[in-house]
Amino acid sequence: MGELILCKNRLAAEPFFLEGEELHLYSIEEVCHYILHHLYTADRDLMSYEFVDWIARHCNEPELAERLSRMMGTRESGYGFLMSILLSANGYCTREELKEADQTLKDLLNKSPMERAKTMADADLREGRYGKAIASYRRLLRSRDLAKEPAELAGNIRHNLGAAYAGMFLFHEAMRCFEEAYKENRARESEEAYELAKRLAEGTEALTTPADGKASAVLAKAMEAKRLRDEEGFFDRLSEYADRLKEEYRSLSLG
Repeated sequence: MGELILCKNRLAAEPFFLEGEELHLYSIEEVCHYILHHLYTADRDLMSYEFVDWIARHCNEPELAERLSRMMGTRESGYGFLMSILLSANGYCTREELKEADQTLKDLLNKSPMERAKTMADADLREGRYGKAIASYRRLLRSRDLAKEPAELAGNIRHNLGAAYAGMFLFHEAMRCFEEAYKENRARESEEAYELAKRLAEGTEALTTPADGKASAVLAKAMEAKRLRDEEGFFDRLSEYADRLKEEYRSLSLG
């Protein structure tokens, strides 16, 4: 998982595999580590009877598994499910980590189902999982429940969908999303992102001297990457610029 994790509980002979993350979890401590770093999406990834069965049989935690099983399917299920795991890890989490996790998960309870689903998609966007984020945003935009929400929320979903497209260098799609987003949320960020995505999609050289603003700097870097096409070592440098673009586009997502 990229760092050493001290495990006091037994290691599972058979790990639990998170398919979306391509990650194997071998202990309660590793599950806690995952939860702490993926608070917005961990319940989506872990709340399954397959995971509960793994906790019971391979982690030898039948009582915890029974508690988790009872929490499946209730409105507070995500909060209780994840906090029960964090509290079961025999001091793996610090007091500060538990307090932060508790507050974040409680905040999610106060969001509407649509807002919560957007929050989960936003987490995928921040982590660079653009394909998954795009699928989630498009699903939200097709939902009938969206009509019950303020127009600003729909606009922010479209804006973040545009950011995800831009992260994949799909600038025509991003341009259309930003344009529609501005009609609904009237946000300056969406207006600016639309103008610059449009220029980038058209290959306009005006981006060599971009206007002030966060979005313009991001798109200017993409333009610079495109101009490298005819130079030696283009693909290596394009990859570098693409990584930088993705990092900065994550900060463009609207709340």
